[in-house]
Amino acid sequence: MIRPLRALFFAVALLLTGLAVESQAASGWTFEGCWSLFPTCAGARDVYRDSAGNFWECGACGTTRNPSPKTCNQAGNLNSFGYWCS
Repeated sequence: MIRPLRALFFAVALLLTGLAVESQAASGWTFEGCWSLFPTCAGARDVYRDSAGNFWECGACGTTRNPSPKTCNQAGNLNSFGYWCS
């Protein structure tokens, strides 16, 4: 019984490590958090910042795997309005 559990934990650890590396290495952008226009965080989006400091709105929170100008929209200064949800 211990051997199957150990194998399961190992597989989960590999999966999580792979997802984290994929998200970070995809474009070199930095994940800033989830952002929404609303205080309830309805419709919150993943937000990344590029090396020039520009904000980029991407997919729904937690869904962006390969942020780039092709998959995200450049946004203004999101610190001046809206709500950070994470």
